[in-house]
Amino acid sequence: MAVVRLNRRLINDRRIAAGLTLQQLADRAGVDRWLLHLAEPHDGDGDVAIDALVRLSDALDLSLEDLISEDPSEPGPPADGARAAAALVDHGRLTRSQLAETLGWTLPDAAAALRRVERSLRGSGLRLRRVGAQAYRIEADLRCLTPLERGRLRHLEIREGELGADVAAVLLAVVRGLVTEKWLKANVGPDDNAAEVLLQARLVLCQHHGLEITPAVGYSLDLHGWDSPDELPTRDPLVDLFRRL
Repeated sequence: MAVVRLNRRLINDRRIAAGLTLQQLADRAGVDRWLLHLAEPHDGDGDVAIDALVRLSDALDLSLEDLISEDPSEPGPPADGARAAAALVDHGRLTRSQLAETLGWTLPDAAAALRRVERSLRGSGLRLRRVGAQAYRIEADLRCLTPLERGRLRHLEIREGELGADVAAVLLAVVRGLVTEKWLKANVGPDDNAAEVLLQARLVLCQHHGLEITPAVGYSLDLHGWDSPDELPTRDPLVDLFRRL
């Protein structure tokens, strides 16, 4: 007769969760009580006949596969990609050299692990992003969200008081009428998405000469000329002329 080894801890946990004593489980499964002693974590090993295993699986509402104990050998070390991802999430951002130094790798090892992280994150809602010259970090992949959904998230951030200093500085410049296309090129770096945050949050509008605050922002700040939260003010044409000079 074929024999298998029980997943003892699972049986014991399921029995306790069901509020059953060893005798009650034995009666329900139609097996001898001595067999269930083998399922106790503190008892020694033992083999169980397959027919008894079938009755136990029915009594505990578990699959036969769940009841068979796993290989007792020690699990292997985590994959390099998993180790790299854990280090990135914990620290926030790391260069390849920092990752290699931390995990005892060579630079090629670190580069290969980063490629594995990038592949593993595809379609997960996360992505590996390169920031600066050599640094990397794991962040949300906002390409999974629609522009409307991203805008709603930005509104939540602002309502919860999480408007970053860099974003607030750009918004202040917009309020002051300073943010032209030339200003953006001179003051916003390639990794700075402050202007994009404001656009997605619908706090500013993109006009032909640069960015402008929305009517709702102008109205809420009680700025001159903003008499309605829904309408742009009548602008003096000379203002745009002087802005371009």
